[in-house]
Amino acid sequence: MSLRSRSVAAGVGIVALGALVLGVATRDRTPPLTRAALDRARATWRLRGLIDYDITLQKEVDQRPSEVIRTEIRGGKAVRLVLNKAELPVSDSYSVAGLFETLEAELEMKEGNDPKPGQPANAILRTRFDDRLGVPVFIHRLATNRQSYAMRVLRVESPGGQVAWEKP
Repeated sequence: MSLRSRSVAAGVGIVALGALVLGVATRDRTPPLTRAALDRARATWRLRGLIDYDITLQKEVDQRPSEVIRTEIRGGKAVRLVLNKAELPVSDSYSVAGLFETLEAELEMKEGNDPKPGQPANAILRTRFDDRLGVPVFIHRLATNRQSYAMRVLRVESPGGQVAWEKP
C-alpha cells in the first residue's frame, strides 16, 4: 500500500471515528414517554406542585423559529400568556396541567391504530420529568412530515420570583 493510500485510509478512519463519537455524544438520552411515567409525574405534581406559579418554556417546531412562552398561573388557572414578549389570549396549554394534557393526547395518538388526518403516524415520544415536582421539563416528538417538536421548560417560579425548578 502506498503512502498516499495509507494517508487516505487513515483520514477516512479518523472521520469515521469522529462521526461515531459525535453520534454517541449527541444521542438523545431522553426516556420514551410511557403511561406509567406520565401517571407518576402527574401524581407527584398533585402532591408537590404549585397553585400559583410562572412557567417559561422554549418551543421548537420543524421549520419554524424557536419560541419562548411564559404563562402565569394563579389559583391553578392561566391568567397571562406571553409568546416572544407579545401578549396572547389566555390559555392553559402551556401550564403544567396543559403540558400533561398534551402528553396524554400524544399517548392516545400513539396508541391509536388509525391516525386521523393531520395526526403524525409512528411518532417517537420522549419526555423527561423532574423527580421532585413532576414537571415535564423536556418533551420531544420526532415525526415525519414536519410534525416534530421539542419543548424545554426553562424555569418554574413562584409569583415572587422564588425558583422552584430551573434548567441546568
